[in-house]
Amino acid sequence: MDPGTLAANNYLYIGDGTNAVTVIADTNDPALDINGNFEIRNNATFTASASNTFNIAGNWTSPGIFNHSNATVTFDATT
Repeated sequence: MDPGTLAANNYLYIGDGTNAVTVIADTNDPALDINGNFEIRNNATFTASASNTFNIAGNWTSPGIFNHSNATVTFDATT
């Protein structure tokens, strides 16, 4: 199965800062290409893929919980 790519051209927010949410990218292992800011908000948990790429071109904010799954996060902004 091809897990595909999740691309966000502006920003990706995990959660709304109030309600609890858990996002597990490690289940289907998509490549993540965030061409803007990435934020894990309060009361949110994000688990990255253990086997695919995770690129961020903007800022990283994480008052929530980040589980890296031993993968690499690449900040690929041009500035």
